[in-house]
Amino acid sequence: MSDAEPHRSGRDRPAGTRSGKTEELLAAMAGYNRMRDRFSGTKVPTRHGLLETAAFRFLFRLADHPARSGELAEALHTDPSTVSRHIANLVDLGLVRREADPRDGRATVLVLTDEGRAKVSKLREGRLAWIEQTLVDWTDDEVATFTALLRRFAESAERDLNDHMENNPTESAPHGLQPAGRDGADLDDSADLEETAR
Repeated sequence: MSDAEPHRSGRDRPAGTRSGKTEELLAAMAGYNRMRDRFSGTKVPTRHGLLETAAFRFLFRLADHPARSGELAEALHTDPSTVSRHIANLVDLGLVRREADPRDGRATVLVLTDEGRAKVSKLREGRLAWIEQTLVDWTDDEVATFTALLRRFAESAERDLNDHMENNPTESAPHGLQPAGRDGADLDDSADLEETAR
């Protein structure tokens, strides 16, 4: 590297100077999204009936601590009506129950039942087994590198998205992250990545 071409960090690099590489990244993300979408609308059997896989994210969140329906919607960036529909199903299946909110007796909080906690444990075991099988021919160093880079990407994306939303409060999301259709590389369900790693 010559004196006339000083090293640039990623934050200093002008936008658009490595579009070829970012297009490859978007294509890889689109491939992951297609795989994810194959399963996002499926249902799995439980002792009392079928459960939509889209409801898993609510089970994982409630496994951390009880929450109000509105708190779930805010934490998972989900429409309240979607939360209500999935929670009603989870309650009917005996995986979640409603209790009086100790902070305000007029409100209710959502709590995992013992069966719900057992379901979360089983889901986590299944996801771990799936990931280990997917990475069966990867070396430990490759897994460590991928994990570190994926974590760095997620942190950078979240930071930049938060900055954008703070500076553009009337926009729902940056133009590049608007839903792009089922074959696009949208990040609408990025929580799936988070829960998969838990």
